[in-house]
Amino acid sequence: MTAQTVISELTRKAGLFLRADVVLVAITVAITITVLVKMVQSLRQMNEHKRVLKDFGGPQAHWFFGHVNLFYGGDEGFDQQAAASTKYNYAFKFWIGAFTCAVTVSHPDSVKVLLATSEPKADFIYDTLRPWLGDGLLLSNGKKWARNRRLLTPGFHFDILKPYVNVFSESTKIMLDKWASIDHSKSIEIQNSVSQMTLDTLLRCAFSYKSNCQTANEDPYVKSVYRLAELILLRFFFPPYLIDSIFNISYHGYQFKKACDFVHNEARQVIADRRRALSFGQTKENENKRTSRYLDFLDILLSTKLRMNGNGLTDAEIRDEVDTFMFEGHDTTSSGISWILYNLARHPEYQDKCREEINELMEGKEEKLFEWDDLSKIPYTTMCIKESLRLHPPVPFIARKLTKSMTLPDGRTVPAGQHKAAPLLFVHILIPLIYHLAAVNILLATTMVISGLTQRFTIRKDSPLKT
Repeated sequence: MTAQTVISELTRKAGLFLRADVVLVAITVAITITVLVKMVQSLRQMNEHKRVLKDFGGPQAHWFFGHVNLFYGGDEGFDQQAAASTKYNYAFKFWIGAFTCAVTVSHPDSVKVLLATSEPKADFIYDTLRPWLGDGLLLSNGKKWARNRRLLTPGFHFDILKPYVNVFSESTKIMLDKWASIDHSKSIEIQNSVSQMTLDTLLRCAFSYKSNCQTANEDPYVKSVYRLAELILLRFFFPPYLIDSIFNISYHGYQFKKACDFVHNEARQVIADRRRALSFGQTKENENKRTSRYLDFLDILLSTKLRMNGNGLTDAEIRDEVDTFMFEGHDTTSSGISWILYNLARHPEYQDKCREEINELMEGKEEKLFEWDDLSKIPYTTMCIKESLRLHPPVPFIARKLTKSMTLPDGRTVPAGQHKAAPLLFVHILIPLIYHLAAVNILLATTMVISGLTQRFTIRKDSPLKT
């Protein structure tokens, strides 16, 4: 190899290294600029929140976590949020991290104003669910929401729901059999068992799929659903994860995408198999995991195309609705049931009345299973259930993004573009305090008026009217 050849080869390699360095520097600069632009935007957003919401107070916020670390801590967190609601006239600023803020209202009159509007859902909360749930009923708005709600309405007809009661009874019996083997001399944590039971029920009612998730926790679909719910909650405990670009490149973001892909692929496969079976007029297959005793939610979704002359839900929309009902259905129901059992345990006198009512209903039945017609025969138990749902709503809060300014009953205004949240749990906790204070104020005012009238019209001892 000549000297000139060697020099040419070294020059070529140096050029490659130089170009690689240039590319690396360019990427670094691009990332740095992107981060700086995002920081500037976030700072502007933070300052805008502070400027337009200056009339609303709030507890001291952490510079990084905001109020997340203050209000999310079990009983202590609940107590602090309830205290903040009363201290700041039932409307205060709630910071999620350093840059995102929502006005939290807990007075019934203020919540009524919010519920009376058709404002869109708060994107910073609901968008975290979109990669998993798509554009289903929970996340859609406007015409699409109205169309899909209309198409799904037949799925909640009494004739469709009646056979599900047997599914509810079967799933509940499995849970009760597990509890029968537990040491009853100490307190137990029931949320996990109830959640497994409701997920098992939803899988049967949505897919006619028997997962055995209550007795064996190895079903990959069930594990993925639980993992997705955990990771979504994690994003709110660690505010930087609310920024998609940060979450997506994190380890937890990788886990979230992996679980999403698995759940979506499973749903797509089930939908395709069922559509193929229905198109050929076949009966439901794979009887070891499925049963044909009732029309399940997937059958109803697939039938929308027939009812709408081919203009029903697409496979992607069906998958979104199935995923939405799997998440919303099992999570909120397990929360509601757990609170009901907790409240009955705290008030044994009411628990005894409910037990007595149900025992009378079951007396004489060969199979101790609850049936559809029995629902109307337990009025006292129904009242206890409804009262528990009022005190501890399964959906503890709602949030909306205002498209126009909203004035609260006390005269303060939340400008357009801001987020407004209503912690429904605290609304009901604070109602007795609110109306007790109102009653006290009325009583004091009445007493003052009567006192004034008494002083004004007191008959003097020397009055000729005195007898």
